[in-house]
Amino acid sequence: MPVSAGTLVRRTGRLGSLCRQAADERGGDAGDILYARIVWYIYNFHFFNNIFTETKIEWPRVKRGFDALLKQYPDSLSALGTYARLACHSADWETARQLFERMGSRMDRSVFPKPEDFLHFRNDALPPPVTSKALSHLPVLVLSSVKS
Repeated sequence: MPVSAGTLVRRTGRLGSLCRQAADERGGDAGDILYARIVWYIYNFHFFNNIFTETKIEWPRVKRGFDALLKQYPDSLSALGTYARLACHSADWETARQLFERMGSRMDRSVFPKPEDFLHFRNDALPPPVTSKALSHLPVLVLSSVKS
């Protein structure tokens, strides 16, 4: 019976160590970028529901790699979108929020094939705006001054 690449990667459990070894050989920003690019490539195959919980991929290294990559390609919507999605998967909500704010309403269809995908991740990352209507159900706290 043939084994898919995703099954093979999951069974061996070596994805994290293979990425780390390749990146370490290159070293520095170039190694971090390589690490992020490998994760990006594998992530696009949808082998995992959450690449961080199902593998030993290290979010801090992915983050460093995308930060370095975006210094080289600051206008890459594909890199921004993928970085934002991965930030959501890693539960790094501050990074995800910053990236979605940077993207605004722009999205890359290769990263978010359906607008609903973009909205799902964006809504997870960005807190809803607070309006007076949203606060109307809260009890009113009245403070009185106390004379002494």
